[in-house]
Amino acid sequence: MTPTTNDSGRRRGLGWLWLPLLAFAGLFALGALWWVNRDDDSSDLRAEAQAALADADLEDVGVRVDGDTVVLEGNVEDQADIDAAAQAVLGIDGINDVDNQLQIDGSATPVAPATTAPPQTSTAPASTAPATTAPASTAPATTAPASTVPATTVAPPPPPPPPEPEPEPEPEEQLDPADGSTGNTGLPDDIIAGILAFQAEQPIDDFAEGTDTVTDAQAAELDGLAELLVEDPAIQVEVIGHTCSLGDAAKNQDLSERRASMVAAYLIDQGVAASQLLLSGAGESQLLVDDTAGGDPALNRRVEINLVE
Repeated sequence: MTPTTNDSGRRRGLGWLWLPLLAFAGLFALGALWWVNRDDDSSDLRAEAQAALADADLEDVGVRVDGDTVVLEGNVEDQADIDAAAQAVLGIDGINDVDNQLQIDGSATPVAPATTAPPQTSTAPASTAPATTAPASTAPATTAPASTVPATTVAPPPPPPPPEPEPEPEPEEQLDPADGSTGNTGLPDDIIAGILAFQAEQPIDDFAEGTDTVTDAQAAELDGLAELLVEDPAIQVEVIGHTCSLGDAAKNQDLSERRASMVAAYLIDQGVAASQLLLSGAGESQLLVDDTAGGDPALNRRVEINLVE
């Protein structure tokens, strides 16, 4: 059977219908490929932003990427940290804008003023009832007859014996820091003398700026003190950390406490009981030299150890 002209026309018409379908499928594939590449780019930018924040000691800051915009979320200590986070991510290729939603920690809660209650005034009226006077008794007084029994004389008791004198207390020995003699602490002479000698050679200094690590030289100084403390567990010492005045005062306070803790941890590793160590940090409040006027700041970065008497 020979196909007619109408059949050929229908086949050519159906062939043209495939062209739009193929074009639509190609566009869909290109769109899916673009979306996958976009997600990969966002993940790469987010990873680079997190790495930059970690280098700036801000690894707790949250990061989201929306196109070429980075969104920063979370809490930081101060405005300087907010600015530092924005600067850290703006230097990354592919990031053109920063939506900085960081907030500052530590807002103080206002204290309500104390309320003073007004003094209470009694308004009760004074009593106006007339006083009642009892009538005087008119009964005649009765006089008892005098006794005729002879009086008996009683001898007074003997005086008590005088109290025995109390023994005079023996004079207490005093602690002389100059020669290390035994005082009122009850500790052995040689241990007291050794701790006072260590105290006179204070402090444990020359910490690196911003660090709390105990160096080998510092550990060698602490070994002799550890032997004395292990020998008599009744001894207690104060371990006080210090910093120079460079940097933020609040961070210096935290650093001084960490330095005291690291020195205490080394002593405990050598066998000293934790109960023998009283820890504190003085921050930058007790400088040995003025490091803002040319003094060596390394002398202020120290830990002092003092005997508790």
